[in-house]
Amino acid sequence: MRVDRIQVGDVLPPANGSRDLPNDAPVGTIRFSLHARRDVGSILKVENGQDQGLKYGGFIVRYVGGQPRPPAETSVCTVPAGMVSFEHWPEPVIQIVIGGLQRSDEATPVCPPHVE
Repeated sequence: MRVDRIQVGDVLPPANGSRDLPNDAPVGTIRFSLHARRDVGSILKVENGQDQGLKYGGFIVRYVGGQPRPPAETSVCTVPAGMVSFEHWPEPVIQIVIGGLQRSDEATPVCPPHVE
């Protein structure tokens, strides 16, 4: 496991018409990248380099109105094999806890109802 400092461009979806593949995760790995800024909020990029889909759960700690909030469950989408998923929150997220990793047989992302 490794944590790296990243730039907002590292987690933004590719520009319209771009042919660049946003999935740079090595084969057989899963990569989570979180970036938070006051002007864009927070973006989580999940790169699935495995040959099977990924289902997982998440809890976030975020700043709202300049105050940290307690950890809260958040809704996240599945990530099909070899694909990338992006999650967004309008506030700065200072921590995300990922857990409950499971295999998913979905060929397209499946997103549960939004969790408040």
